[in-house]
Formats: sequence, structure tokens, C-alpha cells
Amino acid sequence: MRILVFLHVLTLLLLPLYIVRFNIFSIPFTLLELSLLISVSATFFYVIKQKIHLKQFKTFFDLPIFFFLLAALLSVLVTPDLNGGLGIFKAYFLEPMLFFYSLVFVGRKTNSFKFIFWGLIGAVILVSGLGLIQKLSGMFIFAEHEWNQDRISSFYNSANSVALFIGPLIPLIAVLFFSVLHGMKKSFFLFLLIFLSVIMFWTKSKGGMLAEIFSLGVILYGLLCFKFQKIKKLWVVVPVLFIVMSVAFFVQVYSLYNPMIVGNGARIEDDTLQIRYATWQSTVQILSNNLVLGTGLNGFKVTYDNYKLTNFEEDFQYPHTIVFNFWTETGLLGLVSFMTLLLYCFFICLQLNRKRMNYLSLGLIGAFSYIVIHGLVDVPYFKNDLAVQFWSLIAITQLLKDQVKARI
Repeated sequence: MRILVFLHVLTLLLLPLYIVRFNIFSIPFTLLELSLLISVSATFFYVIKQKIHLKQFKTFFDLPIFFFLLAALLSVLVTPDLNGGLGIFKAYFLEPMLFFYSLVFVGRKTNSFKFIFWGLIGAVILVSGLGLIQKLSGMFIFAEHEWNQDRISSFYNSANSVALFIGPLIPLIAVLFFSVLHGMKKSFFLFLLIFLSVIMFWTKSKGGMLAEIFSLGVILYGLLCFKFQKIKKLWVVVPVLFIVMSVAFFVQVYSLYNPMIVGNGARIEDDTLQIRYATWQSTVQILSNNLVLGTGLNGFKVTYDNYKLTNFEEDFQYPHTIVFNFWTETGLLGLVSFMTLLLYCFFICLQLNRKRMNYLSLGLIGAFSYIVIHGLVDVPYFKNDLAVQFWSLIAITQLLKDQVKARI
């Protein structure tokens, strides 16, 4: 069991190193995938050797996971890029889901989820540490175009990738700072919180910074709920406020950019939000012809070539907003399944905070809030490290639910 824990922690530490790629029997793999498959295989052999019943793997999320995987499989059948679609299915769906069940099993056997959390923390420190070195020394730059804009990108070819990766861990670290009363741990979490916030600022990711502010605001509201019980009943205000602000944001984007694009295709130099809006316009046209099944896994980038607007010729792998990302790649079934997974997570975490303060579940609310908010203008999940990170957070949610249930 110690070996299993070590292998899973190592896999989490290697999350950003999916950039190391190679072939095994002509099948493309990454260093992360290899470590992930070793971890899952080790769990499988342990289960066989110990003759453990499969009910040990049963979770609260099994039904939406089944439909999510089914949607991804169907999307392989309709994609115009079969090889690419199979690669996406393997790396973003099948392997992370297997790893999720492996994490849950190991967590249940050890009665702990701390190894998952510390593995994620280690990966975030690794990414942020390289970003710090880049900022201070100008060395180890892997994305010259980002560096020329004074943005750090760490291991990645995009500064937004750094923000997407470290963002969900910031609210978790924040609640741990509040939960620890004193000592070195409290100082460590405070330092880490400030350090990651600085790294977020250096990425210059507007979506990431806004998502961090909102997710930390959600946590602050949760903490105040237990200090002032009268406002606890107003939790419903948070999702309502998010919906209102999201609608207001998209209405403003529409009123600002639609007249330009529909009128004469006028382009504002270096305005990435305008580029995103142009992409969304094209995506609406794509979905009008592929409403139910979408474009298939890895199919958007192929289909998008036929729908690009004049003056907006950039190549995009995904539409850069969370609803369209899943809708185009996995169809309506995949979109609904993913949203159901998120709703399950929020439901569990809110239930765990119903009677008493549960700091970690409050942090998970902040983490999933970050993913949704940044996802309004970017691509969470559809990357090797982000997919595994997402399922690791769900594994912590399941294990936290198990522990609280065991105490009742």
C-alpha cells in the first residue's frame, strides 16, 4: 500500500511533465501517461492479489461518469480526425477516470486523502517555481511569444495554462491557512497563497485573476456564514450572483463586438476577447449543423476552418468557453454529464458544510468555482494535466464524503 501511495503521489507531481512525449510500439505516450498507467496497473494487480470486491470502487459519481465516458466514446465515432480523437479519448477521458477510481481505492484503504492534496500541491509548486525562475533570470523560456509580452508560461506554451493549473489550488490553500490556528503550517500556507497569487499576476491572465478573486470571495462568504449564522441561508445568492454576472458579461461582449464583426469585420489589435467572440460566433454556426453530437473529439479544430470569420484567421483547438468546449467535443450528452458532475461536487460540499464548518469542502467549492469561472473564457479540462487534476479534485470530494459519513 505504501508503494501504491508513492506511485500516485509521483503521478500527481508529474502532471506538468506531459510535455515529455515518446512512442511505445508506435503508440504516442507522455511521461505523465506512463506514470499514470503504472499507478493504475499497480492498483489493479493489488486488487487481484488481495481478491478485493469491486464494490470498493463504487462512488457517488458513477452514473454521470458512465454517461460522460459514453459521450466521449460516441464522439470518437463521429470525429473527422479518428487518430486524434482516439488520442484525446485515451489521455483526457479514459486514463484520468481510471486514475480517479484508483485514487479513491487507495484513499479508502489508507483512510486518507492527504496524499492527493500534497501531490497536487507539489505539482503546483513545481510549475510556479519554474515561473519564478523565468521571471527573475529570463532563463528556461519555452514560449518566446509569451515572454515577449512579459508573461511567464513555465513548462507550457501559454501563460493561461499556468493560471488554469494553479488556480483551483489557490482556494484550497486559502482555507487551509484559515483552518490552521498557528505554527509553521500556517506560515507555510500563507507564503504559498501569496506566492501563487504573485505567479497568477505574472501570467497576466485576466480570466485567471478574476476567477481567483471570485473563488476567494466565495470562500470568504462561506467563512462568514459560520460566524454570522443569519446569512448562512443566503447561500443561494452565490450561484444567482454568478449567473447574473455571467449573463451581464456576455451581453456586454455581444453589444460591444457584434456590431463590428457583423458590420465589416473590423478588428481591434491585441484584443483577445474580441478574438474569442469571433470564435464563439463561428461555434454557434458549427453547432447549428451539429446540435446533438457536436464535432467529435478533436473535431472542432478541423471543422472550424470552414467557419472562420473574415479577419479572424487564428487556429483554435477549442472554442474557449466551457459550454461550447464540451458541446462541440462531446455533444449534448457530454456537456450535460460534465455539468452534472460539477453539480454533484457542489451538492456534496454544501451538504458537508450544512451543520458544521468543513474547511476542505469549502476549499473544494472554491476550486470548482474557479474552474467554472475561468472556463467562461478559456479551456479548462481539455489538457492532460488539467483533466487529471480535475478528477483528483473529485476523488478528494468522494473521500471527504466517505470520511464524514463514517463519523455519523
